Amino acid sequence: MGSGGMIVMDDSACMVNVARYFMEFCMSESCGKCIPCRAGTAQMFELLTRMTSGTATPHDLELLEDLCDMVSNTSLCGLGQSAPNPVLSTLRYFREEYTEHIVDKHCRAGVCECSKLAEVPHESGARCKTLVIDGTDVSASSDQTILDAAQEMGFRFLPYAISMD
Repeated sequence: MGSGGMIVMDDSACMVNVARYFMEFCMSESCGKCIPCRAGTAQMFELLTRMTSGTATPHDLELLEDLCDMVSNTSLCGLGQSAPNPVLSTLRYFREEYTEHIVDKHCRAGVCECSKLAEVPHESGARCKTLVIDGTDVSASSDQTILDAAQEMGFRFLPYAISMD
């Protein structure tokens, strides 16, 4: 996790999800005294969550890299200074997994929510989009967005949580 230790994983581990796991730990362990660590780890966790859920954009990857630099260079303690290390390591050695999550909406390990967003045939033979939200399959026909279908089923989304890029 950036402390000089080594973690061995096989190909069933998603590196984006691993980075998210470690960022969640750092976020929860932050004492909150300095803003770079308190807010930076929360923002990095949010960006990684968007990546694993399939809602991130290429700009989010740039923002994540900028946040890693800012947090490591401006945090007051060792936790904040080393918090970005798992993200930076996974970006250095597994960048293609980040790209797959963002561009292809695909997790090669199959553990992230973005893998559950896929086009599947509809009963009528038309192509539709399906997404699993809180364990519920939400399907949209070709003339409907997945967001509209989810809202019709009673799911509500905060306006600032939706990015239509």
